[in-house]
Amino acid sequence: MIALRKSTLACVVATGLATAFLVAADKLPADAAIRNVPAPHDALVVSVPATAGQDHFSEANLWSSSGPGAEDVRQSSVGDCYFDAAMAAVAHTQPERIMNAINFDQATGNFIVRLYNYAEGRDYIPGTHGDGNPWPAGVAAVPVSVTVTQNDIKDDIRAGGASSLDDGIPGYIWPAVMEAAYAKILFGNYPTHPNAQGASGAVEAGLKVAEAASPVNPLWSGGDVDQGMATITGQTGTYTPAALSSYDVLASALAERRPVTMGTTPSRRLSQDRLVLNHQYTVMAISKDASGAIQLTVRNPWGVNDGVPGVQDPSSGIVVVDFQQALADKVIGSFDIGPAPGA
Repeated sequence: MIALRKSTLACVVATGLATAFLVAADKLPADAAIRNVPAPHDALVVSVPATAGQDHFSEANLWSSSGPGAEDVRQSSVGDCYFDAAMAAVAHTQPERIMNAINFDQATGNFIVRLYNYAEGRDYIPGTHGDGNPWPAGVAAVPVSVTVTQNDIKDDIRAGGASSLDDGIPGYIWPAVMEAAYAKILFGNYPTHPNAQGASGAVEAGLKVAEAASPVNPLWSGGDVDQGMATITGQTGTYTPAALSSYDVLASALAERRPVTMGTTPSRRLSQDRLVLNHQYTVMAISKDASGAIQLTVRNPWGVNDGVPGVQDPSSGIVVVDFQQALADKVIGSFDIGPAPGA
């Protein structure tokens, strides 16, 4: 089942479990080598998946014992694939960054989330952001601490947010916590946005802004993946063109544990070459065989690929793409490469 989003970003539905793939097989060992994650905040806390309808969430529900993973992200009804794909990319390559960004206050039951306010990312002027250029030039992402309450998490779940719980599937809540924090930042930046009016709270209002056009640049609907990258990491990414020559750049980025996302081109068609068009993906791996054929492994933030022709397993978010064919068909728009660990 595919539920079309309100946003023209075509950010649509999604549970998939990302299996271990080789990341640039000729440059990096197995995926497990990437995920050298620290222990959860409290070694005495046993990770427990949250369930739909759960009344109270705790640190134990944040992520599994191996830390956050891309597979925890399951976009449903909110058209913010640009943010969800970036979250999954950071979780895939730098799970410790997610873990260090969220703390649980046992006394209040609140989660304290460190994100970065990058409002200008929604308001850029077309043509000022080219491949490899800072975007917008000279604009800083400001660190902010956001309090996410139990009700905020429930509001994100009710809205069909980034966790699996709104689909009735047990899972970990860090995507809902982080998305709720992002929504509260957006509502603070755009409290009078038309889409925010009539919402029942800051999270619902912010999620409506997340998939809406920018009031400064109404031609831009939703947001850009670089806004998601900057909001999570504090740094904008580097745009890399869709070209055969980008293979080494992408392989090196993954080997360096940099988060990488991929955007597909806008079209009236829903999909082509196993990819949903006008959408954002998390890049999980890239490899080249002896003949020079390149396979690109990406993850749909829906967590599934139901209704997408040709995918290997529609129940999973993982898709293996013929890179050369996708380039020939002009399906891939560009890639965004985030900062290195610790940067």
